[in-house]
Amino acid sequence: MKIVFLSRVVFLGGVTTHLIDLSEEFIKQGHEVYLMSYGPRYKNSPENVALFNKLLDTGIKFIEIDFPIEKRSKIYYGLSLLKSLIKCHSIFKKYKFDIIHVHTPILSFIPKILGYKFVRTRHIVDNGYSFFDTKANLEIAVSREVKNDLIFKYNYSDEQVCVINNGVSKDEYYLNLSDHEYSLKSKLNYNLLDNELVIGLIGTFEYRKGHDILLKALAKLNRKKLASLKVFFVGSSDEENIKRLKDIIQELGLNNIVKILPFQPLRSIYSIIDIMVLPSRNEGFLLVAIEAMMMGCCVIRSDTPGASEQIKHGISGFIFENENVDELAKYLEYLIQNPNEIRKISIAGQNIALEKFTSEIMAKKTLDVYTHLLETR
Repeated sequence: MKIVFLSRVVFLGGVTTHLIDLSEEFIKQGHEVYLMSYGPRYKNSPENVALFNKLLDTGIKFIEIDFPIEKRSKIYYGLSLLKSLIKCHSIFKKYKFDIIHVHTPILSFIPKILGYKFVRTRHIVDNGYSFFDTKANLEIAVSREVKNDLIFKYNYSDEQVCVINNGVSKDEYYLNLSDHEYSLKSKLNYNLLDNELVIGLIGTFEYRKGHDILLKALAKLNRKKLASLKVFFVGSSDEENIKRLKDIIQELGLNNIVKILPFQPLRSIYSIIDIMVLPSRNEGFLLVAIEAMMMGCCVIRSDTPGASEQIKHGISGFIFENENVDELAKYLEYLIQNPNEIRKISIAGQNIALEKFTSEIMAKKTLDVYTHLLETR
């Protein structure tokens, strides 16, 4: 098949990782894959450019489109989107793609207006739907909650929306939990002691990711427990979000245990994290949770969409009520007091990730959707 992904920009985040994993699997199977996009959102950001280059390294063929990146005004933004329609029209005619797969909702109007059938993946439950965000022929939802939201808002039939959970590459993220040597080497890289418990949060430093929720939960632990912890925030954002985060850390007196690291290749980070906390206020299906489970981290996450599909509460991880600081603090305290539970839950989580959430499984199910679309033409 000749497949094209439409993504307005390439961010640091789960959608880009999703594109990387899908592209690798499709190309491995002999499919031809293209990307129509503006490119990296922040071209002066080494981290953003590095992730974009990782996407290109899969063998995907990049077609640059001048999609708007700044929302200076609704009128300017809308006109810029309409302008991109002309170039997309000529590219569709030239390449004759078998499958158009939209990953940015507002780009849905392009194949719709030009008269092409298309598949769309909805990566998150959206609160607002713009004029440009039109109904797809077939929709992929990354969780059951996202599917229910789409059926309600677009009046889809049940058959028009397929749930395909995100998956990750075993080659990149699987870590044998008996492989102490790698973890020890990584600990030395970050100046960690053997007896220090490491808590991690990987994600952009946006408000919706909930870094403040974790910080407030940590502040509820007694100081003796805090002394045995190290907390790493790994991600990237604009200066305003980074300053907001640093101010909260300072205000809560957590400077000595919380360290902010730039976005980077994550395998060595995952290998030193004992407990991965993901307190997002809004998600579709947290890819980081699956990566962490595959790498043998014990995951605690908020009950945003996808939580119950990823984790069996108390068995393969913990799920707390969204924004419930006290409940998160309770689970942290339990694990700190019962370190043997961390390993037990990590093993169960890794087994579930290997069984259900690999990129091979995700790619196979996505190809089934493509085949169904082609058969209905």
